[in-house]
Amino acid sequence: SATVQHVDDAEDADVIIHEYGHALSHHANVNDLLGWARKSVDEGVCDFLAAVYSHRISDFNAERVYTWDGHNPYWEGRFCVSDLKGSSYSNKNTLYKNGEIICAALFDIYLKLGADVTQKILINSMYSYADRMDFFEPAKLFLISEKELYDGQYASTICQVFNDYELIEEDYCRTG
Repeated sequence: SATVQHVDDAEDADVIIHEYGHALSHHANVNDLLGWARKSVDEGVCDFLAAVYSHRISDFNAERVYTWDGHNPYWEGRFCVSDLKGSSYSNKNTLYKNGEIICAALFDIYLKLGADVTQKILINSMYSYADRMDFFEPAKLFLISEKELYDGQYASTICQVFNDYELIEEDYCRTG
């Protein structure tokens, strides 16, 4: 019988991009990443950055965050496509399960707006992240960042996605 081989994390460039995302996040918010929601958001953002990196190269395993790692008995991997919604967020979930909600919403925005616009808005918004912030705050910060950078040009698309993922209230999008 064939033996299943473990995939070394360093063999998957997405792992490196994910970890680089943590460095970007730490640079943008030099304080500790305190709070379950804040850590969950960070995992989702970093998974998103990794998923986009690979998706821009190839559609292979596009629904997966890590296209090379996370497909064997050792680890099932993580996904950037999800049916989870903001109402699924819980401090009883793993950081990664909560982060999947953020990652999936950002990935949907990326599919609609492209990598350059989505990543520019995201990275700009990360400078407003704070320790112990609420899980739903990043969606509002993302929209504020879009307004600063693009004067609302993409707001309706972003609001629709965040609303679909239950990350922002419809009223916020009308008044925000």
